[in-house]
Amino acid sequence: MTFLKEYVIVSGASGFIGKHLLEALKKSGISVVAITRDVIKNNSNALANVRWCSWDNIELLVEELSIDSALIGIIHLATEYGHKTSSLINIEDANVIKPLKLLDLAIKYRADIFLNTDSFFAKKDFNYQHMRPYIITKRHFDEIGHYYANMHDISFVNMRLEHVYGPGDGENKFIPYIIDCLNKKQSCVKCTTGEQIRDFIFVDDVVNAYLTILENRKEVPSYTEYQVGTAAGVSLKDFLVYLQNTMMPGSSSIFEFGAIEQRDNEIMFSVANNKNLKAMGWKPNFDYKKGIEELLKRL
Repeated sequence: MTFLKEYVIVSGASGFIGKHLLEALKKSGISVVAITRDVIKNNSNALANVRWCSWDNIELLVEELSIDSALIGIIHLATEYGHKTSSLINIEDANVIKPLKLLDLAIKYRADIFLNTDSFFAKKDFNYQHMRPYIITKRHFDEIGHYYANMHDISFVNMRLEHVYGPGDGENKFIPYIIDCLNKKQSCVKCTTGEQIRDFIFVDDVVNAYLTILENRKEVPSYTEYQVGTAAGVSLKDFLVYLQNTMMPGSSSIFEFGAIEQRDNEIMFSVANNKNLKAMGWKPNFDYKKGIEELLKRL
C-alpha cells in the first residue's frame, strides 16, 4: 500500500465513531494508521490509504513510516467504560497508559496535534458516580495532556462529546436498544422520568468536528477543549416520543416513564457550549429530529 506524505493515527478505528471517521478521512484523501485489537479481521475489509496496526506494533510502524511520511496528528477514540470489567488496572491501561504511549509518539515524531476523545459524563462540574473509574481516568489523561501541551510543541485538544448517536452504534447502547424494542413491538419499556436534558449529536456532525480541527490544526491553541454538541438540549422523554412517532406513527406510547429510579447524582442537564468550535468553521447539520430521521433511513 502506498502512503501519502502526511498521515494520522486513529485509535479505536474499528469502533462506532471510528468507522465513520475512517470513511471521512478516506474521502478527504488523508492516509491513516488505524489501531485495532483485531488486525486480521480489519485487514480483510481494508480501505484505501488505511493501514491497520495493533497497539503492540504501533511504535515500529511509525518508525518505519517516518522515513518518507510525516505524522501530522493523532485522533484517540479508543476507550474503556468499565461496563464489562471491574478491574481499575484495565481501565487505567486503556484510558491513560495507551493514550500516553500515543502522546509520546506524537512528541517524538513532531505531530502538530493530539485530539483526545472525552465525554460529557466527565465534566468537572458533575459528580456522576456511575462509571466512576472511567471518569477518573479520563480526567487524569486530560490533565496529562494539558501538562504535555505546556512542555512541548504540540496542540492537545480535548474533544468532549455530548450524547452521540447514529447508524452503526453498538446494540447495547441506549438508542439502538430502544429501536430494537420498537421493532419487536414490545408492549412496555420501563424508563426513568425522562426529565434529563441531553444534547444529542449525530455521528456525522461529530466526524466533521474532528476533521475541522484537523484541517485547522495550525490555528488551535496549545491546549483547548471543544464541546461537541448542537448546543440545544432536549429531554430524554421528548427524544423517545419523537423516535417512536417517527418509526410507528399513530402508535400508543410503550414507554413507562418513572418506572425506574434515577441514579444518585444523575446528570439532569448537559448541553454543549460549542462557541469556540463554531469559531473554527464547524456547525451541526442535524438537530435531534433530523438526526432521528436520518438514522432511521440508514438502518
